Amino acid sequence: MQTKVLITIDTEVRTHDRPDAFDHDVAGRSQSNSRGTYWIADQLKSYGFAGVFFLDVYGSGRFRESPYRELCEGLLKSGQDIQLHTHPDQMYDSKRRNMHEYSLAEQTGIVRDGMALLKDWTGKYPTAHRAGSYGANEDTLKALRVNGILLDSSFFYGRANCRLPFGNSNAPFINTLLALGSYSSNYQGYGASGRSINGCSAGCYVALISGSDQGVSDGYSCCLTANTVIDEMQAARLTWAAYCETGCARGNDHFPFTGFQSLYGSSNIFDGSSVSTSDFVAAANSASSACS
Repeated sequence: MQTKVLITIDTEVRTHDRPDAFDHDVAGRSQSNSRGTYWIADQLKSYGFAGVFFLDVYGSGRFRESPYRELCEGLLKSGQDIQLHTHPDQMYDSKRRNMHEYSLAEQTGIVRDGMALLKDWTGKYPTAHRAGSYGANEDTLKALRVNGILLDSSFFYGRANCRLPFGNSNAPFINTLLALGSYSSNYQGYGASGRSINGCSAGCYVALISGSDQGVSDGYSCCLTANTVIDEMQAARLTWAAYCETGCARGNDHFPFTGFQSLYGSSNIFDGSSVSTSDFVAAANSASSACS
């Protein structure tokens, strides 16, 4: 499975005390070389890649529009993508650097103004946004939505300046799991590397908790003897529970917990006709939760 990478570049003037700040910060021009935005775009093009340049348009109020327009023309000519980047202190209030320091009405206007500038320079409105310093909040998302931008790239987990919620207030236990998340680099939807899956859906669900399809197909009967991730959890003295709502109509095919000898009949499995999503949610929010 190929790894897909999205290359993004925050393109902005942040040096406020020099008249050539655009050339210095954005174009990257110096006496010896040029390693700024134009150079990055050329490098991407030379390898057949396109990047997303999140352009802070608000510096144009201080450093003229012409270099920004020229930059946009150059980026588009090299096949790059340009989207909206918001550092509102450049144009509105130098003491408020982050979007979350502005009201919803103010943010709505900031986004609208930025979109208009990009439309003027590129011929089209942006479809994506990233807040400067990731300093967005929920009002930022509302302001984007009002202006027709549905894609935001401002979320930065654990960064204090990012005021976007890191969870859901209705699921406090699940929120605590966010910091504990990890990534299994060798695990795929169709089994770990080197293991085949005999179609879906039964084979996929079996592989989800045991690492391979164990040779099953739809409609298989209990009981498989392979080791499962639940067995590993129990060996580590971790608690667990598994829920399948409304009587679990597809049985083992979609709920593999009842298909393994070591798990079948466990009191930790809830698959009766009265089980509902609300039961799972209530359990996940309990003080000592363990759900699958």
